Amino acid sequence: MLEKPMPEKPMLDRFTKFCSAALLAVALALLGHAAPSAAAGDAANADTPNAAGVAGVKPPVLLMFGNPPPGCRLGRSPPSQRIPSPSHIGRRTAPLVSEGGNTWPVRIVLGFCSPRGDPAMPDSVLPRAPALLPTLLDAAGAAALVASYAPVSVTAAVKDIGRIDVHMGRFISLSPICLVATADASGKQDVTPRGDPPGSFMVFDEHTVAIADRPGNNRLDTLKNLLENPEIALIFLLPGTNETVRLAGTARLSVDPVLLEQMAVQGKAPKCAIVVSVRQAYLHCAKALLRSRLWTGDYAQPKGTFPSISRMVGDQIGLSEEEKKKREAATEIAYRDGLWAPIS
Repeated sequence: MLEKPMPEKPMLDRFTKFCSAALLAVALALLGHAAPSAAAGDAANADTPNAAGVAGVKPPVLLMFGNPPPGCRLGRSPPSQRIPSPSHIGRRTAPLVSEGGNTWPVRIVLGFCSPRGDPAMPDSVLPRAPALLPTLLDAAGAAALVASYAPVSVTAAVKDIGRIDVHMGRFISLSPICLVATADASGKQDVTPRGDPPGSFMVFDEHTVAIADRPGNNRLDTLKNLLENPEIALIFLLPGTNETVRLAGTARLSVDPVLLEQMAVQGKAPKCAIVVSVRQAYLHCAKALLRSRLWTGDYAQPKGTFPSISRMVGDQIGLSEEEKKKREAATEIAYRDGLWAPIS
């Protein structure tokens, strides 16, 4: 009787967990082994002012996945960052410079980085970076590279039909989200998502589509760009469908009361609409969404992987803990009551 072979995946999982535990044990052992000398170093540093003139600051231990050079800025990716192999696990003390220019001694432990990351990591621990910054092609090299690609297929060459046909019109009518790209007069670009219930993106004819401008953060990047430059590009997505619809053309703003009333959701009409005159229209193939497995959920992150947006932005702009909590509460109210009309 033949024995069934052991499944490979559980064996691989056990081996991965064993290696991870071994690496953690090595790192902890290195920390413990260096504790006496570290204590002595801490005592020496306790009364030594750093570059900011602050005395009594002991070097904190920072678990750093990579090899930042001395003097790199906190929160910045050093130009020569690399990921160490197991033989590179070790410890060293090096100054890191804060955004304010102050230098702080940091004891760094080098090790591996989890590919998924850890949201609890300090701001100075960055995602994995390439060993070296990539070399870039000059204009001639870039032109030669583009010329080296295979010729465009006959179908791809003619699929821009320059109008919204019945297939694209039905796709847009079912789509709940599109990406809107604009640029100002200088060419500075912006891309923003626009989401609405299906049927809210309105197709009037083969060359005209309208999108509601719902309440947001009032940066008004899209609207301000259109004041300077009417060029616009749209990508419509449909959950469960891997193809997309791409449109491009020019846009103008409208406050036509009939149009805005047709766009009302839960009795709330938008303040204005973006009306696009379409000159480019075509279906985009599924390869990008198949590669990303966007609709399968394979790469979906569990709730809590990241802090709330109010807390992340608060970290970025230096808000106090109390102010972060206030903004979290305000954001929850905006998400609950302010999707279709500004909260008065």
